[in-house]
Amino acid sequence: MKLSISDNSTNYVATVVELTAFREIPEKDRIQITVLAGNEIIISKEAKVGQRGLYFVSGTQLSAEYCYNNNLYDDKTQNKDVTQKGYLSFKNRRVRAMRLAGVISDGLFMPLSSLNYLGINELPLGSEFTHIDGNLICEKYFVPVRNSNPGGTAPKPRAFKLQDIMIPGQLRFHHETEHLSKNLGRIQSGMEIVISAKLHGSSCILSKVKTLRKLNWREKLAKMLGVKVVETEYSGIYSSGKPKSSLVKGIDNKWINEGQSFYSQDIWKTAYEDYKYALEPGITIYGELLSESIQKPYDYTKLRKEGQHYSLVVFRITRTNDEGHADEFSWNQVEVYCEKYGLQPVPVLVKTKITTEVDETFLGYLAEEYLEKKCPYSVNDVWAEGICVRTEKPYGVYKMKSKNFLLGEEKALDEGQSNEDI
Repeated sequence: MKLSISDNSTNYVATVVELTAFREIPEKDRIQITVLAGNEIIISKEAKVGQRGLYFVSGTQLSAEYCYNNNLYDDKTQNKDVTQKGYLSFKNRRVRAMRLAGVISDGLFMPLSSLNYLGINELPLGSEFTHIDGNLICEKYFVPVRNSNPGGTAPKPRAFKLQDIMIPGQLRFHHETEHLSKNLGRIQSGMEIVISAKLHGSSCILSKVKTLRKLNWREKLAKMLGVKVVETEYSGIYSSGKPKSSLVKGIDNKWINEGQSFYSQDIWKTAYEDYKYALEPGITIYGELLSESIQKPYDYTKLRKEGQHYSLVVFRITRTNDEGHADEFSWNQVEVYCEKYGLQPVPVLVKTKITTEVDETFLGYLAEEYLEKKCPYSVNDVWAEGICVRTEKPYGVYKMKSKNFLLGEEKALDEGQSNEDI
């Protein structure tokens, strides 16, 4: 049996868990509370301590086959057993965070028997996957993209193919930020950490790395005759941080991605034109684009440069050499680089050294201190998204999200707002 995880769904996997404890809900005789991966979950009272099953965090999209075979659709005519009605939308199959009995339930627990349709009834505790033997079980939910060419006109032909420009290893998309609750073992007492605000926008990459040159016929001939020809050059590249298509948005004067996009305007190209002056050779800047038009109603005017209709906040910088090795900037180096070029780093809440044991109590302290707060950077009255905890040696970044933000996020997804970079 082969378990695998899709590249764009590392935070939206099925995790094999074991139920260890429950908490009663006053005046509720059919449901109870349990905690999975640090999150409170509403679960049936039929569940028992020691029972194993699958945990899906909110924002996960279950496969059509999984939903059908487990009668999970709220439209019972779409279920295998048409007499059974579930609680997932047939349109999007999305696991939702919801407030129930005064508790914000973040995710879904399903018994291992839910995999019986694949002939599976046992899996090792702690296993994580999106696919089993190539069969899709779940993945990250993406809002369907809009057609970026609504007029129906044929797109302009590309000068040459992307694979004829990009050099493998020169540009790296941003990795999915993993949940802190699943990575407590990677943080030790004595480590220096940086806790920063997690802001709600669309992630962006601005880069100036080596690409292949388009050789003219004289250069091609010279190369065939054994003459050394310069075949690479630095090019400006802009992209979303974690594009589902795994394609950049554009390469300055070389290539434009004319496929579908959620936004009607190329917000990444706009950011590139505004900030390309800050791109030294080899530099890749990872940031978040913020404006109310990107993620309503989050209006981060307080972080905006004068005269701009959006904000770019930087949370990561790397420098890539000719061989494709990328050096990660320390947070101090990020701040120095941002100051040099007039960039806005993501707001830091605290820099400190951990002096206590890193366990569930530590997680609870962070939640009490930094989560479930109103956002101080937004003009509108909205919940702050959460925090990111960064370690330097070894490098790592882990996130915690506010439960109240998750509820608002569900509403935004229902209204069709993009979660491309959530």
